[in-house]
Amino acid sequence: MPFSSEATEDAPAWRDRALRRSLDPAATRSMERLDRLLDAARQLTNEAEDASFTVSEVAARAGVSLKTFYRSFEGKDDLLLALLEEESRTGASMLRDALERSDSPDERLQRYVRALFKLARQAPGYTHVLVREYRRLSVEQPAGLTSALAPLVELLEEQVARAAETGRAAPGDVARAAELVFALLLDGLAEVALLGRDSKDVASSIWRFVAGGLGLDHKEMQ
Repeated sequence: MPFSSEATEDAPAWRDRALRRSLDPAATRSMERLDRLLDAARQLTNEAEDASFTVSEVAARAGVSLKTFYRSFEGKDDLLLALLEEESRTGASMLRDALERSDSPDERLQRYVRALFKLARQAPGYTHVLVREYRRLSVEQPAGLTSALAPLVELLEEQVARAAETGRAAPGDVARAAELVFALLLDGLAEVALLGRDSKDVASSIWRFVAGGLGLDHKEMQ
């Protein structure tokens, strides 16, 4: 029989391929809308250096309807977390490139601190949103914020672990040490972004504190 059960069992493979092809254009359009919404939020944060924008402003800047916005994001915080994650991923990639210039574990940690402050100067919109919204989101959206900042924190944890494995540092709980150091770095970024303190001075002060806390030999930033 041409329509036997054995024949229909072979259908899912080609059916899946056909469905994927049929959905590709819709998926592509959805990704394009997401990119436009993120770009709009990025532009608005760069212009105002805060997250004072409204969902309506983002939708209008992106050229989409509010209905389309809410198909993509649950609300403003969901968009903020997406933006923070995108920027964190980009920042982590740039930081990793900077770290690869050295094999010394403690020098890599120092480079992380120095390069993070340098990146913050280059992206004032992101930095202001991060330091202004960090505490609120840590209370209201803790899981989302952890996920958004994971690229940066995990890269820092790698460096702490590397220093510990080579005997250059004694951090105890590596993951907890990385979290504490990153929180301290955020406080330093807030001093620079919101209080106008000198970026290099703040970075040097934090590095001395971090180096001492991790038990590193070199405490002065080069």
